[in-house]
Amino acid sequence: GGWAAAAAAARQNAMAAQCELGGGWQPEQAGLERTVQLLQASANPQVSNAERSEVAREVDSLCLQPDFARYLAFVAAEADKMGAELNIRYLSSVVLLKAVRI
Repeated sequence: GGWAAAAAAARQNAMAAQCELGGGWQPEQAGLERTVQLLQASANPQVSNAERSEVAREVDSLCLQPDFARYLAFVAAEADKMGAELNIRYLSSVVLLKAVRI
């Protein structure tokens, strides 16, 4: 009785937590590449002010899209496996904080 109910509740809670964290979500390659490109452009000191403003506008717009936070979290978690530089991992975390606050 009690143990089976507790086990079922634990499984249900674990499934709910997995759904909240994205479960088996995997990024689409094009979206992942664009996310990394935007982060790289925003971190590149050689990018012109006009280009930097355009990148900032696109990032601001994407922050309103729920999946963008997932892409940012993926980059933050997997940057080293993707061959991305440490500053891209850091920047994805900073932008992620901004995205979840909007």
